[in-house]
Amino acid sequence: MIEVLLLAKEASCQGILLGTSPLKKEQAVFEKLADTYKGDSHLRFLPTFDEPLSRLLYAAADFFLMPSSFEPCGLSQMIAMRYGTVPIVHHVGGLKDTVFDPRYENASHKVNGFSLHKLSTTELKKSLSFAIDSWRKDRCALLVSNGIQHDYSWKVPAEEYVQIYQKVLSSKK
Repeated sequence: MIEVLLLAKEASCQGILLGTSPLKKEQAVFEKLADTYKGDSHLRFLPTFDEPLSRLLYAAADFFLMPSSFEPCGLSQMIAMRYGTVPIVHHVGGLKDTVFDPRYENASHKVNGFSLHKLSTTELKKSLSFAIDSWRKDRCALLVSNGIQHDYSWKVPAEEYVQIYQKVLSSKK
């Protein structure tokens, strides 16, 4: 992840890593990075859990990186989109069900983020570079708009479930 954030710095962007790891070794790396880049104006490492700050970061960010190797659902990318932040995710689990990349999707009404189909630093860098280039060329407005407008609540799935349930009940008569 540090390589990806350094890419953001090279592109004259800012990157923030907010979060903790349950693995002591990874947490120690986060804490060391926080010390190393303490005075840097482009990178900030905040090795802590801070929900109110995370909401402010969602609202202020242009992109939200979520390169999960496994993600059964993923709420963070949906929260990010609600705040108008474009997600960059690994195309896996719930992330592939909610984030639609204009490079892979034909339906422009759905596109709302960027995804990498192979989880690697190289692919993440490519996706981030593409996203930054798209942003600079003012090609992200549709992604932001689609992300904000999409309803991820249980309303639609619940209505679909009721319809299926009613169909099954009526077929038994």
